[in-house]
Amino acid sequence: MKVILNATPLVMGGSLQACVAFIREALAADDGIDWWFLVSAEVDRELNRFDVDISTNQGHVFKVSPARSKFARKKLVNYVSSLDADAVFTFFGPAYVNFSAPHLMGVADGWITHSSRVALGMLDMPVGLLKFALLFFYKRYWYRRADSWVVEAGCARDGMVKRFFIEPERISVVSNSCADSYRTNSKLTRSIENRVRLLTLSAFYKHKNLEIIPSVAIELKKLLPNKKFEFIITIEKGSRGEKKLLSLAAKLGVTDQVINIGPVSLKDGPALYADSDITFMPSVLETFSAVYPEAMMSGCPIVTTDLDFAKDICGNAACYYSPLDAKAAAQVIAELVNDTYAYKNLVAKGRERVVMFPDQTGKYTAYTDAIVSMLTNRVEVQ
Repeated sequence: MKVILNATPLVMGGSLQACVAFIREALAADDGIDWWFLVSAEVDRELNRFDVDISTNQGHVFKVSPARSKFARKKLVNYVSSLDADAVFTFFGPAYVNFSAPHLMGVADGWITHSSRVALGMLDMPVGLLKFALLFFYKRYWYRRADSWVVEAGCARDGMVKRFFIEPERISVVSNSCADSYRTNSKLTRSIENRVRLLTLSAFYKHKNLEIIPSVAIELKKLLPNKKFEFIITIEKGSRGEKKLLSLAAKLGVTDQVINIGPVSLKDGPALYADSDITFMPSVLETFSAVYPEAMMSGCPIVTTDLDFAKDICGNAACYYSPLDAKAAAQVIAELVNDTYAYKNLVAKGRERVVMFPDQTGKYTAYTDAIVSMLTNRVEVQ
């Protein structure tokens, strides 16, 4: 069976890491699938960090995303047609094209599938809401240009059923997880000293609510003045997001507490968690962020928002606070820092819970099962 993996839409964020992990599994698998890889320059760059040259593995690199170029879209369609594949799997869409082969599309866009009032409240009114509405209908049109779909959580599937008018049996759920490198590099013990490092591993997206970090930092300074808190962020250097966040930090006098190290590769992730004390996730919208299982596996306790998507994934393996409330976030962090038993208990709960999520081989198998199911259903219908 010849299958094309379409990873041309992926340019930033956790989707890059998830796709790289999948490609590495596909290259190692011996399951009779003849894989061809069409990837973005960003995916290719991450693969190179693992010494994977996609050009020597039936792959081709698209320098420009089809989302930004009509020429790239035409090139993508022609390339797929020339390969005469049995199926196309767009890892995360939209693909922004119509393929001639049966098409399984991954969807990891919480704004489109299950955005809540809290998340929508983050938008600039009324212009931001109008832009969202236009983008919603545009993306929904392209998301529907597939034969079957795969999402990372039940909330996304339920949202697609309601908003896309798609039968639930055509949508598979494959839970996210952490890369195997986290399983082999997990830290067994950890203790908090006078310096407390809080890791927020995220690109700068509106729904990540990274702007709350300086406010949390100033509240922590009030609560625990004898401890030095450092928020480690990973957004693009020189970007508008960095400038905005550092400007907020300067206004509140916590510049020394907000440290941007820039984007981190999948390969370097485990060492970053190992050097952190707490994972801080202020996001108001997610489907299934890999940060949650990564932190659990790394023994780095999670403080995150008290929202359904977070509680569904983390259960009792996280501490929660009311979204958008910097004081509440700081209070939860301070309590965790001051309570050694609670800290160690949260680490233990995380390690218990993370085994519920599939490893990379399990995810790969689930994705390929979804492809086979799509083809089988297509034959039955015909």
